[in-house]
Amino acid sequence: MPIEEPIRVKVESALDHLNQAQASLAAGNLLAAFQHAVAASELAETTFFDPTMVAQLYFPDEHKFAVYMPLFVPVAVPLVLALLRELKLQRARKRAAAAEHLHAD
Repeated sequence: MPIEEPIRVKVESALDHLNQAQASLAAGNLLAAFQHAVAASELAETTFFDPTMVAQLYFPDEHKFAVYMPLFVPVAVPLVLALLRELKLQRARKRAAAAEHLHAD
């Protein structure tokens, strides 16, 4: 996956801020640790939602079908067949009950 230079710079900067936050926290400087953590979080979020990256989060429907069909079809076919069989049995029971009711009268 090609990553553009501005994205790479933002990610590296976010990681640098995160490392500085950890170092500041280890040194007991809570304010600096908090500031670096906020900067890292903001950089990571803006990078994640960058228009060049967001497009890669979505896949065409054809790709989704290609991935999920082999998983769901083997389960769905027996379920659909069983449902159809049960519907036929239910219909046959109703007909038998209706015919029995007519003969009883």
